Amino acid sequence: MNTIPVFIKAGSFIPMTSISSGLTTKDFKTDSLTIHYYYDKNSSAYTLFDDDGSSRQSLNNKQFELISMNASSASDQLTFTFKSNNGKFKGKPLKRHIQLMIYGRDIINRKLHINDIEKKMSTIISGNKSIPDFTNYISFDFTGKPVTIEIK
Repeated sequence: MNTIPVFIKAGSFIPMTSISSGLTTKDFKTDSLTIHYYYDKNSSAYTLFDDDGSSRQSLNNKQFELISMNASSASDQLTFTFKSNNGKFKGKPLKRHIQLMIYGRDIINRKLHINDIEKKMSTIISGNKSIPDFTNYISFDFTGKPVTIEIK
């Protein structure tokens, strides 16, 4: 076997970032995030916890940020919301560049709106010619102000 199968629950948000250097939590930066979302017809939610990566008292001192991500689907519309508790901590990025990767739902040629402004969606096509695999992705900047993404 050359590959290991990975099973992911529908509705999951999986945030990923790259390591700038080293292998400790303080080396992880959240100024650029790739968030993988696996479509589900039911609503789903995820909360990302972020702090300086080194303080043992970040919870007690309220030096952290919570970013909530929600997805909901209704007929032909898919809606995402991103919100922050606007928590503060040393080294918190002023903005985060987010690339939202969407799997499991054909949304090619749909209209995309981010905070009611029409934007362009990108698609990656992989797989083979008889069974292509489509991954749609949306790039946006998140400053802590609520972001609503609608795909109609």
